[in-house]
Amino acid sequence: MTRQITGLEMREVENHPIEVLHALPYAVAGCAQASALRRALESGKTVDRSRTTLLHRGSGELLEMDESASLDKSFDGHVLWAVAVLRDVTVAAAHEARMQRLAFHDVLTGLSNRTLLQDRAQQAMAHSKRTGDMLAVLYLDLDGFKQINDSLGHQAGDAALVHAAKALQASVRESDTVCRLRGAMSL
Repeated sequence: MTRQITGLEMREVENHPIEVLHALPYAVAGCAQASALRRALESGKTVDRSRTTLLHRGSGELLEMDESASLDKSFDGHVLWAVAVLRDVTVAAAHEARMQRLAFHDVLTGLSNRTLLQDRAQQAMAHSKRTGDMLAVLYLDLDGFKQINDSLGHQAGDAALVHAAKALQASVRESDTVCRLRGAMSL
């Protein structure tokens, strides 16, 4: 299991100083992050489940990990031993991200859905109220869309929606929200 997660053979880590394990390549948003084991040793406290990204040495693959670390101390407070547990949650994290995406985005177009629009609108209104900046909401309806669906089929209608969504998304700022609401798109 050590090799699957870290790219290291057991002989490379077994009975070696913490620096060998600490040298595992952690990569979170391009910044180095100390391992749970290193944080436990530095703080003298157990580190319960923390999420991190680990760069696999062999494949270069990024793995999502849950990690924890525990210490056993003598009566006078010296660390007798330490143990770290790494659990690969890459598949679960990808599933979680997909579920999050489905909860806030339209499946067909990838645009924000009503739930995300409501959240963004509340944020924009609060920002507008604080700063006095103007706020605009634009509601669009695709004329003749029903005719496309009826005469050319739903596949053609879906393609038209996707094309319109891409065109709208490309014409606004990255900070703007384009949303699809029950057959309509809002900006």
